Amino acid sequence: MLIPIPILLLVLPQTDDCLNANNLALLYIHRCFFAHAISSHPLDPIKSQYAPSFLAGYRSACTIIESVKQQFSLFPAQIARFWVLWTHAFSSAVGVTFTFFAFHV
Repeated sequence: MLIPIPILLLVLPQTDDCLNANNLALLYIHRCFFAHAISSHPLDPIKSQYAPSFLAGYRSACTIIESVKQQFSLFPAQIARFWVLWTHAFSSAVGVTFTFFAFHV
């Protein structure tokens, strides 16, 4: 017996894929330079020569977290099972946490 899947569950990932693909690429491309900006200027990573990568990583991490949050609020039972989304959300949360501590130490 097939379990019916809401139509919106099939449409939502398609509309969010472009946004997530761009932000995932930005997050993982800039991750090394994001970390280097924090390690070289722990009190103010914006003063690092890698500030553009720092900002790109932070913005993409925030967008990924917001996207997963929106998807989870619409379909909590289904999205809870997509471990790939949670892997990227966790990576994003680590970056945002480091940013928070960099500016609040």
